[in-house]
Amino acid sequence: MAALLLTAVLGAMEATESSYYCGNVQATLGPWLTGRVVVPSDNGTYEEAVHQYAYSSMPSALHPSAVVYAEGVRDVERAVQFAAMCRYRVVPRSGGHQYMGLSSCDSSVHRCMQIDMSHFITLAINGTTIRAGAGVSLMELYTTLSQNGLFIGGGECGTVHVGGHVQTGGYGILGRSFGALADNVVGFDIVLSDGRMHHVAKPAATQVNSREGKLFWAVLGGGAGSWGVVTEYVLQARRDADYPHSTYYTCSVPWGREVFADMVGAMHTVSADPTWDTNYNEALWLTIVKRAPFDTNLVHFEGIWVGLDNTPFNNASYSAFVDAVGGRGVCVSVALPVSVMMAQYFTFTKTREFPLPYLKRNQASAAKELGDGFGEVLSEQLDAVMAVPGLFMMTQLVTSGGVILDMEDSSDIALPLRSARYNLDVGVFYSEQMNPVAKQAAADYQEAAWGLIKAEPAFQEDLRYVWATFGNVNIEEVWPYYYETERRYWKLREVKTMVDPRDVFRSSFTIPSLTRGLP
Repeated sequence: MAALLLTAVLGAMEATESSYYCGNVQATLGPWLTGRVVVPSDNGTYEEAVHQYAYSSMPSALHPSAVVYAEGVRDVERAVQFAAMCRYRVVPRSGGHQYMGLSSCDSSVHRCMQIDMSHFITLAINGTTIRAGAGVSLMELYTTLSQNGLFIGGGECGTVHVGGHVQTGGYGILGRSFGALADNVVGFDIVLSDGRMHHVAKPAATQVNSREGKLFWAVLGGGAGSWGVVTEYVLQARRDADYPHSTYYTCSVPWGREVFADMVGAMHTVSADPTWDTNYNEALWLTIVKRAPFDTNLVHFEGIWVGLDNTPFNNASYSAFVDAVGGRGVCVSVALPVSVMMAQYFTFTKTREFPLPYLKRNQASAAKELGDGFGEVLSEQLDAVMAVPGLFMMTQLVTSGGVILDMEDSSDIALPLRSARYNLDVGVFYSEQMNPVAKQAAADYQEAAWGLIKAEPAFQEDLRYVWATFGNVNIEEVWPYYYETERRYWKLREVKTMVDPRDVFRSSFTIPSLTRGLP
């Protein structure tokens, strides 16, 4: 009712798109909110309000007409009502970790409102059912669950917040065993373009084609920020006690082209085994970090054994990496609760890998194996960046598939790229203070390296995760890379038209309604 009252008041004011009332967000909307509204004329405060992960690389993308700090559902409802009437595009921000700045917007293109969800920090546990606000960070989620002997799978970046992370899938080390984080959602609260909060529960099999079932499907993996503002999720966690054989294993070694190629070879050998696709107990991650001249360049391998169905630890995969390292580094395996691994071992605690501008690129692979020679090719390309001054790097090669792949034909959510078995993420950061041509060097490196990587059979098909956008992010041009089939993309557009026909929730990468561009 409060949101509808605001609409009535705006209507009485004759608040049209070009009116004074619509042009002055702070004066018109501000008094109706508990939270504050920050606009560009708020010197200092505005710069702080728009700051997020992409600040160093996408500054022009971070310039909304207003930042609304919502302190409750009513604030979100009123902000959306105002935006819909006054023709502002709305972009939600939970943690602001989007690489291309897509959780913000550029008011020079169209006036737009960023709704900040950092105050939505509810985290309540009832048995294994979890209610988590959009502003809860992954570190807060994993740590709180661990303190209660519980765990849930998701990404490794601890400062990412669940609001956007769930909508892009929530891929992580436990995906092969339990699916992505989005697979473990049983409901959510969302404010749609009508300015009202709706609770959407996981539909029964007979209801998947209902309005609610279609919305549940679309929100979970179908395009973050496209549908509305998610305020809270209901998640299903698991108990540590049910997995008594869970084991963490790892190897760390100073960077060396040969040892890294050998470690990729071990990943190839393990994951090319015919039993790997149905081995839901394990996942493998390789991380390469170039930190010189400030620290040692490092190769860090991590693996997990979950111990499904009370299965004791099988050290075959771990032994393959121990043999690959061959005394050139340190390897260890240790029995640990899964929740402790998620809260203390697999989670990156810094907001940024390096406090520098970056060029990132990511690609998934549906190939059943990396290929015998892939380690040599990738090692050669990564070695090329090691000697370039002013360039820093974090690269990851990880396994996917397992349960995520197994659910490809039965899932009730829109999560794309379930067919992927590997993911390669290359992030190059550059310091023009250390090297005036570092930016160009980073661009040249990415182009050359990926030219050779994509020549390899495992990465010839261009498949991209929606959480790792790069380059062109005009969804109408690049959707085939992210959504695989035209049928999936058009079904998403149909749901968008159903819940947001005027594209109130819009960025260059959100799913467009079927009415976009029509008078």
